[in-house]
Amino acid sequence: MKPLGVGLIGTGYMGKCHALAWNAVKTVFGDVARPRLVHLAEANAELAAARR
Repeated sequence: MKPLGVGLIGTGYMGKCHALAWNAVKTVFGDVARPRLVHLAEANAELAAARR
């Protein structure tokens, strides 16, 4: 199965909610590959590096 790459914009409240949801995809659906983070966008590079 081909892996699914995802991008996340923002690491605040909703960013965290989306990250948790992406991490639960394999557990909930079972027959799909677990998504992996390939891009992270944040207000500045230091914040993005700290969150990654």
